[in-house]
Amino acid sequence: MDAVNNHKGFPRLIDAYSKIAHKFPSWQLEIIGEDCGQKVLLEKQILDLQMKDYILLKPFTSDMESVYLNADIFVMSSYTESMPMVLIEAASYGLPIVAYDIGTIRDCFAPNPEIKNGIAYHKNGILVPDGDENLLCEAMRELLSNEAMRLEMGRQSLILAKERFSKEVIMQEWQDLLTALKR
Repeated sequence: MDAVNNHKGFPRLIDAYSKIAHKFPSWQLEIIGEDCGQKVLLEKQILDLQMKDYILLKPFTSDMESVYLNADIFVMSSYTESMPMVLIEAASYGLPIVAYDIGTIRDCFAPNPEIKNGIAYHKNGILVPDGDENLLCEAMRELLSNEAMRLEMGRQSLILAKERFSKEVIMQEWQDLLTALKR
């Protein structure tokens, strides 16, 4: 939902989704963002995998609210991230999150996950080891096929976003920091 560039890992997301897409014909993966030189490569990959009916590349839009409101799951396939605002935004719209466990991404997930078969099931989403395409497929498959899990993780995402990342919480953290520095 940002820039479509190398470090976002869209080729690996497309590969993973292509392995499960036929099992979920009513679902589509949408990759949304400004093209930073990856679009032609991604279009070719989608065509080569015969996924044009399942995977859509869409340009950046300023109406991100409607994008989030029309989404059911948010998947991040980045190779690197610092604090990914897009995950916080997705959580604030009540979306369950699936991501590779890189950088500080786990700060966007509830603590104390249940670990099963290498997958970390957090209250608000699923983290998989970086680069493990099979586990990313499994995480997406699980959320696509389990509406109750999807809805509960989405509800937990909304709670987490309010408790950790709301404007009031962030402003209080800044105030506390500035007060501590003043001493």
